[in-house]
Amino acid sequence: MSLDEHVAEMDRRLRALSLAQASLFYACCAERFFPLYTAFSRAERWGDTKEVRNHLDLAWESALRQHLDREVAQTALDGLLRQTPHADDFESVETTFAQDECLLISSALGCAADITDENAIPVDGAFEILRVAHCVESTGFLDLGDDPQAAMTLADFTSSESFLQEVGFQDEDLREILAATKIDNELVSRLRNRAVRNQYSAIRLLPTQAARESP
Repeated sequence: MSLDEHVAEMDRRLRALSLAQASLFYACCAERFFPLYTAFSRAERWGDTKEVRNHLDLAWESALRQHLDREVAQTALDGLLRQTPHADDFESVETTFAQDECLLISSALGCAADITDENAIPVDGAFEILRVAHCVESTGFLDLGDDPQAAMTLADFTSSESFLQEVGFQDEDLREILAATKIDNELVSRLRNRAVRNQYSAIRLLPTQAARESP
């Protein structure tokens, strides 16, 4: 299955969830990737990690309550937008990581408040982080564009450890969310703790780059 086919299938499965279930799923994804926003902020000396953390905490709280006031949600979404870096302003790979992390948090908040874009496929953000990291590690470039090597690199990615691991994490989260008779504190705590245990780091995703930058 290609990356596009997998993302389309995940999007189909997520659209079958209730908004409360989808909010919880995206909070799980965002928690796993949260350290990457911190890595971006340190690398570029930009962005308020504490504020982004507060927005993610609100997403978890909203998932548990299964509701988020639209005005509160919009304030949080506006705040996240201000903390989302623009690619024109930064050149590091961590910029893409931070952008997609903000997208995942926004998706969790948006689902909780029923503020969603029918055409958006937010789950792609999780795989975009891993795809870009794989491309940088494999080729030294963020994106190969139309280069003939691009298709080969993408094919390698869908059989990579990071891709298969994230697929496993998402499948596990979905199974547990669907199996639950209700969203309660026990379920949310279990999912949140597991997401924290499975958090990604920039060093883990970019070991070659980290080795080059080490003194």
